[in-house]
Amino acid sequence: MKSQLSADADDRRFDHSPERQLWCAVLERAFEDAMDRVAAVAAESAQHLSLREEAHDWFLRNGREFRETCYSAGFDPDYLRGRILSLIAENRRGGETGRAPRAA
Repeated sequence: MKSQLSADADDRRFDHSPERQLWCAVLERAFEDAMDRVAAVAAESAQHLSLREEAHDWFLRNGREFRETCYSAGFDPDYLRGRILSLIAENRRGGETGRAPRAA
């Protein structure tokens, strides 16, 4: 049986509300930061590296905040986390980089 959050996330995939767009932007920013596309600070500065690692850790921890953000954006957190961690690993190995996550 699906949890209410999972069912709500399924319904939100087709929701184009400002709230959903906001949560999608939060996920996209974290993804971009974790992929080392931090635009707000100088490259290779201590702050730049810290932002990259904080974003990566956010995906690794798979905590309540991450999961609720995914549900609010209409994504399955388990699928999205696995996909994003795979893209981050590939990027760090020097492979092709991925784009921001899209709704399922």
